[in-house]
Amino acid sequence: MKKLILVLATTLLVACSSQVQQGSISLAYSNFEDRDYEDTLKYINQAEKVRNTTPEMHAELTYLKALTYQKMGRYDEEEALYRYLVEQHL
Repeated sequence: MKKLILVLATTLLVACSSQVQQGSISLAYSNFEDRDYEDTLKYINQAEKVRNTTPEMHAELTYLKALTYQKMGRYDEEEALYRYLVEQHL
């Protein structure tokens, strides 16, 4: 019985963190479209903190962050992220 409760609790925590991540990603894209770049970065950072982030999701978040830095005129940070993406994901 204790094992079942532990398995169920673990499953619930993983599912919740996935939903938190998806919500943060949705809010990041929404804020990006609204040109609210500070909040975009805030939600990207929240999504990145989820422990079970896949490499593909990390690449997507990094790309969105680079686009956000570009819109903010923070070109050094943008360039560093694009370099990272090329080195790590191509």
